[in-house]
Amino acid sequence: MTTMTTPPAQDQAAQLRKMVASTSIEAKPAARAELKPAPLPTADTARPTAPVIAIASGKGGVGKTNIAVALSSGLVRRGRKVALIDADLGVANADVLCGLRTTAHLGEVIAGERTIMDIAEATNGGFLLIPGGSGIASLADLNETQRETLFAQLSHLDSKCNAMLIDCGAGIGRSVRRLVQAADLSIIVTTPEPTAIADAYSLIKCVVTEARETGQSHHARIAIAVNQVNDIAEAHRVHTRIAGVCKKFLGFEPGLAGAIRYDRVVLQAVRARKPFMQVGPKSNAARDVHALATFIDGALPRATTGRFGFVRRLAGRIVKLGQKSK
Repeated sequence: MTTMTTPPAQDQAAQLRKMVASTSIEAKPAARAELKPAPLPTADTARPTAPVIAIASGKGGVGKTNIAVALSSGLVRRGRKVALIDADLGVANADVLCGLRTTAHLGEVIAGERTIMDIAEATNGGFLLIPGGSGIASLADLNETQRETLFAQLSHLDSKCNAMLIDCGAGIGRSVRRLVQAADLSIIVTTPEPTAIADAYSLIKCVVTEARETGQSHHARIAIAVNQVNDIAEAHRVHTRIAGVCKKFLGFEPGLAGAIRYDRVVLQAVRARKPFMQVGPKSNAARDVHALATFIDGALPRATTGRFGFVRRLAGRIVKLGQKSK
């Protein structure tokens, strides 16, 4: 495997909005007609529930959103009907990486002003994007009415796809922890930087500890994805450090979901407001994401009818944690 040069120490997410004004906008695919909402299922209706993958990180600047967008395209290539929810309600930017200029956002859904399918955007990557909104209150701060509205609308989306990705906010906030706990599979993105490694462990520790304190298992299967590595050996070293500490203090070892090598095509794609899977489909980064998508596709639950869906689990996490905080 070719060794890449060391990546520059920069936070790509912090530069995204500055690039918007000077870059072109991708034309939207003509697929809107297929996105009409279906009636909400009744409580007695037994139907499959879409498995949910949470993409999270202990800190910003590790490429989490880039990976979430790329993975969405990768899962589409594997026959999945995918919806990507930008749940970073404070600094949402998945739309920028998809080359879209959105006006509607998740905050309007939470306020009851639009349905989730009203704001859904078809992307050139073949998946639906549910745009977040900068400055919106976090999931943890929503009142009961707002949460019920959001959960009902997520059920709409659940009936439209067979895989949902959630781009969580960076850090270890309450909203992030609850999404990670409720997901079927959680990918914790980190880099070889010591601070990123420490923060990835902190997020895992908070999720597992909080779940145990509220009498619940940490439902999600947690795995590590190491971004911006020079080679696969470096990714294994990072994973070994995190898994070793988890085993010693938490009693379990998260798996290694995959490694994404540093590749200049990623920065080029950000500047072009396009997913790097499209800008450099044969690049090292794109090949590594395809391998990660294969891992995720194989790890997702197959028999989903009759189980507790993501929305119900998420609601349960919020109720339990709300009672604990009183």
